[in-house]
Amino acid sequence: MIHALQRIAVAALLGMSVTAHAQTPKPATGSLTVAFGAEATVLDPTRSAAGVDQYFIGQMFEQLTRTDPSLNQINWLAESWEVKQENGKPYLDIHLRKGITFHNGDPLTATDFEYSFRRQSDKKISIWTHLQSASRRVTAPTLPAI
Repeated sequence: MIHALQRIAVAALLGMSVTAHAQTPKPATGSLTVAFGAEATVLDPTRSAAGVDQYFIGQMFEQLTRTDPSLNQINWLAESWEVKQENGKPYLDIHLRKGITFHNGDPLTATDFEYSFRRQSDKKISIWTHLQSASRRVTAPTLPAI
């Protein structure tokens, strides 16, 4: 009886090591397939309402800052930013990273962010206007023509 239990224990241990060996990760092949439990309801950030939308929108649109794995805000498209005062009112002075382009090669400019802010603030389009309510305006600097 004891020998039978020992044989079962040895077989179980050998089986575990084979199972553990079978779970060794395969080397990377250069591609990644991701499955989602649902489709996005919209791909327009001003109209997104479902949590799943953010998975897809986050793959297409970038932000001035991002949250790192330690949950700290880090600069992303913003090279730097600073809260300043003008006539006793706070404002953000944001400097964009240089060399950022859209998929078609057009450079990213402050005017692009001004457009996005105005669109996000438009009650006819956006469901997120409450997030913009504390801000009065966004202005891009007027740059001299080259």
